[in-house]
Amino acid sequence: MVHNLQTVKVSPPFVGRRAPLASIASAWNASRGAPQWVEVRGQPGVGKTRLLTEATERIRTKGGAVHWGRATEFEQDAPLALLADTLDGRMAENPRWVSSRLSEEEHRLLSAVFPALSTVDEATHAALTAGAGTSRYRLFRAVRSLLGILSGDHGLVLLLDDVHWADTASIDLLGYLTQHPPAGRILFAIAYRPAQAPVRLTAALARLTGGRRLIEVEPLSTDEVDELLGPDPTPAHRRWLHEAAGGNPFYLEALARLGEASVREADEIGESLPEETMREVPAAVRLALRLELDRLSPEADLVARAAAVVGDEFDATTVAAAAGLDTARVLAAFDDLATRDIVRVGPASGRFRFRHPLVRHAAYAASPPGWRVATHGRVATLLASVGAPSTVQAPHLVRSACPGDQHAVRVLADAAVEVAPRAPAVAGQWLRTALELLPDTPATIGKRLGLLTKLTQALAVSGQLVAGRDTARDALRRLEPDHPCRREVVRTCAVLERLLDQPANARGVLLAELQHLADPTGVDAFALRVRLAVEDLWAGEIREAEATLDWAGDLVARHADRSTEFAIAALRPVPAYAAGRMDLACAYAARAGQLMDSATDQELAPWLDGAAWFCWAELLLGHYEDCLHRLGRTLAIARDTRQSYIVSPLLNLHVRTLGRLGRLPEALAYADEAVELARLQDFQQALAIALGHQTILLSWMGDYRAALDAGRRAAELGRTIRQWWGAAARSAIALPLIYTGEVDRGHEVMSAACEEYEAMGLDQTQHLSFCEVMADAEAARGGTARAETWATRAARTAHPDLPTHQAQLQLVRAHARCGPDPAAAADLATRAAETFAALDLRLDTGRARLRAGTAHALAGNRRQALADLTASASLFTECGARGLLAQANREQRRLGIRIPAPSTHQDSPMGLSAREIEVARLVIDGCTNQQIADRLYLSIRTVETHMSRIFAKLEVSSRVGVSRVLTPLLAPTD
Repeated sequence: MVHNLQTVKVSPPFVGRRAPLASIASAWNASRGAPQWVEVRGQPGVGKTRLLTEATERIRTKGGAVHWGRATEFEQDAPLALLADTLDGRMAENPRWVSSRLSEEEHRLLSAVFPALSTVDEATHAALTAGAGTSRYRLFRAVRSLLGILSGDHGLVLLLDDVHWADTASIDLLGYLTQHPPAGRILFAIAYRPAQAPVRLTAALARLTGGRRLIEVEPLSTDEVDELLGPDPTPAHRRWLHEAAGGNPFYLEALARLGEASVREADEIGESLPEETMREVPAAVRLALRLELDRLSPEADLVARAAAVVGDEFDATTVAAAAGLDTARVLAAFDDLATRDIVRVGPASGRFRFRHPLVRHAAYAASPPGWRVATHGRVATLLASVGAPSTVQAPHLVRSACPGDQHAVRVLADAAVEVAPRAPAVAGQWLRTALELLPDTPATIGKRLGLLTKLTQALAVSGQLVAGRDTARDALRRLEPDHPCRREVVRTCAVLERLLDQPANARGVLLAELQHLADPTGVDAFALRVRLAVEDLWAGEIREAEATLDWAGDLVARHADRSTEFAIAALRPVPAYAAGRMDLACAYAARAGQLMDSATDQELAPWLDGAAWFCWAELLLGHYEDCLHRLGRTLAIARDTRQSYIVSPLLNLHVRTLGRLGRLPEALAYADEAVELARLQDFQQALAIALGHQTILLSWMGDYRAALDAGRRAAELGRTIRQWWGAAARSAIALPLIYTGEVDRGHEVMSAACEEYEAMGLDQTQHLSFCEVMADAEAARGGTARAETWATRAARTAHPDLPTHQAQLQLVRAHARCGPDPAAAADLATRAAETFAALDLRLDTGRARLRAGTAHALAGNRRQALADLTASASLFTECGARGLLAQANREQRRLGIRIPAPSTHQDSPMGLSAREIEVARLVIDGCTNQQIADRLYLSIRTVETHMSRIFAKLEVSSRVGVSRVLTPLLAPTD
């Protein structure tokens, strides 16, 4: 089928799109209150970029600073290129002004990404980028601060186009900013193609709960196409253009340029442009782009194809090298290409770019594959000759280097190390290519093993745990039994097996290695057995770990250096604690502390997971300040030595310790960091634990909706984890369930968790906390017998030599005795509070004072009840425990004390209407539905409808739940 087309001149006006323009303007106005996000979605060429251009020009006239960045398909391996391209020019205008407002660490981190801020030498830069994986989160926080600074007084618009092509690091950064919005007036406008958008991008945007507008850019209507084309086309030609282009403005323009060209059927050209992107474009438009390029002179066509290889933006010198022409001829070809609107002058001086990414794609795809490889090679040679950074050379070497090219291997390896902190997936791609290029000979085994080791780490950090494990296995097959690197690779492989929730495989790797050792008691066996003890602890195999440590302890004088001696000492306290031998656990902890404090960072670095177990032992034994101090040091070493797999567990230990000390806002910040880092690394176990910690902290702080959301995600992940921390993740949701009145559901969750904890016998402190929460909940609803059951369980767990255990046990018993013997309950709670206070456990002290106050009230001692309740309220306020404070305030009101409303309470919390708030207030006051109907002059049916809506919005199913959720947010009724 052939169509003869007229030549149609198109200088496309901006037509239609009134509603999207209004939506973007509304988002800009709303950004005065909080950062706003606009998603502009649509197919290639439908007008996303033009829409954003029009909208932002209108914002610019109102004083907003607009910065445009665009991702490109051919630079997906340039880490954080999207933000660097967008903001670097702005910072180059006044880098000192920006630098003066950044902290020293923020400046150092950002200088690795933004050339305008770069003031560091190579040695400093290498040290800066040493923390692969872990520094990425700190870099994201620094970018967040930078955006707040750049927003200034007039606001900032970040217009990010073609984000479906963005590099992984940029997408992860956007995901971070959706959850941690920067301060200031900022509008994020994100344009992308939904069919090509990575799941990470759509998932990140879907997590936005507010400040989000979604704009689907639809094809133009028939009337809008008529307006776009103008009066020239005949009605028949106009109908064909609309049908062939499907209302897509870019396709219309491309087809209109064809003139008297012939359009073939799609099956004639369907395979000539194999790239996935071009397959989405209608066959007629693909041919239109192809014919547009075919009309060029041979030299202009060569320059266009060479420019497509060079990059999204290009200069004459680089294109000349790519095309094999002199610069003057290239500039002449640029004139021809610009006249035909194939290329346009770029934003930077002396640089050009294609009029649209599809034009570049068509030029690149039209080039013979062999020619493309050679052209990338010429560009790589030029970049090497001018000393371009390895990260600039790497994208071309990946596409052009030949096997055996040692220069390419070296550049790709250097570039991978450079980008690993912010883009480990890109680092992994470059390392894979380097391994493919490196000859597999005995002479290169050392270099190959070095690359395999780096690749294993990059794959692990980027969340590709299976590929990392397989890479480690490949390295082990290549290493001789006595190779000095073999022990480290075995360790890495075991760690990855454990992270993949395969503890048996982790132990199997180590045991298999032990079986092949000539001397089962030699130094190599010694180190492997200590590593085996670590894996046994992670798997909850306490007895096996203790037996291995006993064996190692007998040989420590013979084999251990200071590093391994510390590892053995660091692992000793936890098995002793689990066995209930607290004197021995404390003695082991003292010895480990001495060794750690006297060791250098280099001596501690090989056994940071041992240090983590030691810190956890200190937490369990109640050595809180020592625990925090040593955690800080261990975390710093982990980041400096790129041991990213241990960072999330260390952050989670920070959360546990700070939460125990009642430093809740600080603990929540660490929990947020742990969640974000685990998500970036795709470490499901660490993510489950971090979400569990978030759940508990948010419950104490009164944000029950967020707590329930985090708890559900933790429970879902925890179901897939067989080790003991799976039980911890699954149990966390019990706390917000109980606090929102779902005691039966909370009881079911907590009982199951306690069964697992009792069977494992590893974390008695956490088990006691479970018992205390459940005894309190049962006492609150009059379940004395069930509360006593929890007290019995607590008595089986609490150790007589640990003050924290005894205080927790006293509090559990106080809950259980509050109904039948409130005076005895008050005495028990008071003694628990005194012990907690001596240990500076403010949150636990507050809970004990709260129970003492309620018990004194029941015993008729109003004065002491008010004193204890006032003390508990003060402690909860200091800790930021708004949810617990609401409980204390409720008890104070029952004794007749008028508690003023929180100064930060919202007029319409949790999305409730004014009438629903009135109903909810009366529910909190204990009114029945009939009493509410009488007071508000409503029918019973109307009250029931309001109650149903309140339950749905608060995500509760009882009146107690309404009271729990809303009491912290509403002023008391008079």
